[in-house]
Amino acid sequence: MTKWIIGCSGNYSVHDLSFTLVDADSGEVVYVGEQERWSRIRHSIGALPHAGILARALSRHGIEVDDIELIAVGCDPELFRLEYNREAFRLTEQRVLETVGLGSVPRAHFPHHQAHAASSFYPSNFDDAVILTVDGQGEETTCAIFRGDPGRAVVPLWEKSGDSIGNLYTRVTQWLGLGYMGDEGKTMGLAPYGSPRYVDLFRERILHWDTADGEFSINKDILQGYDIESVLGARRRSDDELTEYHKDVAATIQLITEEILLGLANRARTLSGQASAICLAGGVALNSVGNGKLERSGLFTDYHFAPWAGDSGLSIGAGLLGYHQAKPQRQGHRWTVGDAYLGDAVSEVEVVTALEAAGLPIVRIDGPEREAADDVAGGLVIGWCQGRAEVGPRALGNRSILANPAVPDIARKVNEKVKFREVWRPFAPSVLVEDAKKYFDDVRLSPYMITVNSFNAASRDLFPSVTHVDYSGRIQTVTEEQNPLYRRFLLELRKLTGHGVALNTSLNIKGEPIVDSAEDMITAFLSTGLDAIYIGNHVLRKSMPGLPTVERFNSQRRQLIEAVAEVEHDSATVILLESELERNLKGYGRDAISVALRNIGSVCQDVQIATDAPSVPDALAGDLKVVNLTEMVAGEVPVGDILFVYAEAALFGVEGQAVLRRLVAATGKPGIVVVGDRTAHQSGTVREYSELWRRAYFQYPPPEGHGGDEASALMHQAG
Repeated sequence: MTKWIIGCSGNYSVHDLSFTLVDADSGEVVYVGEQERWSRIRHSIGALPHAGILARALSRHGIEVDDIELIAVGCDPELFRLEYNREAFRLTEQRVLETVGLGSVPRAHFPHHQAHAASSFYPSNFDDAVILTVDGQGEETTCAIFRGDPGRAVVPLWEKSGDSIGNLYTRVTQWLGLGYMGDEGKTMGLAPYGSPRYVDLFRERILHWDTADGEFSINKDILQGYDIESVLGARRRSDDELTEYHKDVAATIQLITEEILLGLANRARTLSGQASAICLAGGVALNSVGNGKLERSGLFTDYHFAPWAGDSGLSIGAGLLGYHQAKPQRQGHRWTVGDAYLGDAVSEVEVVTALEAAGLPIVRIDGPEREAADDVAGGLVIGWCQGRAEVGPRALGNRSILANPAVPDIARKVNEKVKFREVWRPFAPSVLVEDAKKYFDDVRLSPYMITVNSFNAASRDLFPSVTHVDYSGRIQTVTEEQNPLYRRFLLELRKLTGHGVALNTSLNIKGEPIVDSAEDMITAFLSTGLDAIYIGNHVLRKSMPGLPTVERFNSQRRQLIEAVAEVEHDSATVILLESELERNLKGYGRDAISVALRNIGSVCQDVQIATDAPSVPDALAGDLKVVNLTEMVAGEVPVGDILFVYAEAALFGVEGQAVLRRLVAATGKPGIVVVGDRTAHQSGTVREYSELWRRAYFQYPPPEGHGGDEASALMHQAG
């Protein structure tokens, strides 16, 4: 029986919660789940803490509580300065783990920055390296240097607290009106449009820094966001024009960040005794322009930039640190990651089920790479969903939007009609590894799209849709070992266009994370300007007869929002299908249903359970009335004001669909609130969440004074 170590990022109530499954025997990372993919809330920012992605992973991998040796967490509460923070962390952690039945499993806590360091060093394939971590803040630390040795220890050498270049970059991003946490890449993309004219102003009023060793200190009022307008002027609103001044401020903070990053790398080299290899992690290590300049600096011979450099990668580092702590006899064990495709896959059954449920045509093809290359070469914009999902913020050819970068206006089309974002935002090129040097200067192997390089003079006009204003591109080199199917697509594209280069950006609806389920993929296709989408060996095209237009589809979604928001919900019926009861009557599944029932009871005064099962255990039903589902469908039992359905994939089988359609027809209800696993929802899912939905779906007991989960209720129009 396989034993497991679970890595956890530890960001239970902040952002980027993630979990990693590590085989406790082999030390291999088997799976990484990012909570945002499940909750559909970018970075899980503002989400109340729960562990839905972990519950799904445990279920899919058949892992029971007794199979887990250790939970390794990428945060050490003992390092918090305030006892309040330490106690809040412990309480939140216990509550989250209890909801999935893991409250009694032994735990080990590792410092935030050490987990970051491990997440880059262990997969690097380096025997010996210095490791630099830079982010906003973890516990009290903002950047740190470690040494990774041949015994696979991650040894601290230096750390800094208080002043944070990561937080300052976020504050400037916010001032620019480009967003907040997670939107810093917009500032990086805006910077080449301006000039760093305000270095002296920043040095006089905001921060001091030393380019030699990266030492810096920041005006505390500025860092805390209280006084930035007194230096830079009024904040830009998101719909205001971007002036030359805004562009110049972006260029200034980008240059300063690069200088500090290079200085810290130089400090790391000195502290390590002139190490020849460096690994980077932490949110600032997602600054691909800075990474590219560091790589070209000549400070080191070898570089490794973690594709999961942000806090979602903490669970990987913590899980591997936990493995090395639990298995001291395996010192020196190496986990060599071949790629970043460690997330969930979508099965053939799930794709077909979702297509059937949405009433869409099922068109299966052999060799999707050939047909997809024909589409892209012909100027179409496609969705490309294959294999397991990437971990981290970059789509690397498995959850991607693809287009022909040689078409001049294709970038504008993707920005305006598909991504619905600012037209100046740049896109990244994916390129066959053997062709990279033909197009780029000073290029190295770059499988994770995490460094920026310059197009050479001969190539600057070849690919206008992936060539930024400064002739740069955030390159992804593609090898056979990394992604054979995506490579075959690029080879087919090269046959047709003469170039094995594609515009590649993440497949997601504006404001949401990268797609996760087949239903997410279908929704993204129907609600955006994608011309086609390839999901495994299945294809959908906007040209197929009977498909709704984007305008009609989105209009129906808005109407559903309005209809359901007006539903009175003094009474409710919770549908529990027998198949779901059988599957969930143990461990975290039972707990989740029990908590959901209890909290629905806090929203609605009169709650009943309708089931096709012979009975519902008293432990679940409690004092709730249980009625026969067949009788309710026949109209012999009243339904109540709103329906809650606890169900997973069974809901969208033929039987489940028939039940829902009959219920909607019999009751005239405008929609169904689906309560259950993320695999349950389909292309009718609505992403804009009303207050009612926010109170509909619970995988944990809500805190005092709160109605429930923030945005996990899923709406399905079943008729």
